[in-house]
Amino acid sequence: MASNPELLWEPKRITASYPDAACRIGLDKNATDATVGVLVDPEGKISSRPETIESTGYALLNDIAMDAASSYDFAASGEYKAYLLEIKFSHSDSCAGTAASGQ
Repeated sequence: MASNPELLWEPKRITASYPDAACRIGLDKNATDATVGVLVDPEGKISSRPETIESTGYALLNDIAMDAASSYDFAASGEYKAYLLEIKFSHSDSCAGTAASGQ
């Protein structure tokens, strides 16, 4: 992706659900944003494997961020586009108490 100087990164923010499994094992909820680079073809389909630009620091959350990027519905634009997807995790109230207890 970065080898084509004609493509400019277009930033886009998307949200993924913070997984219950992360709550149960007590992952740090303050260090969960990820950035994923995606190249999209003129029809809005991902044309190459998404790449992690900035990791969450946790394999579980990185996998969910990659899934969110891979399943995002990009609009057809008639040209190739490079996106920088900022993946924000939404935290549900179901995590309350589980991370603190480490369960």
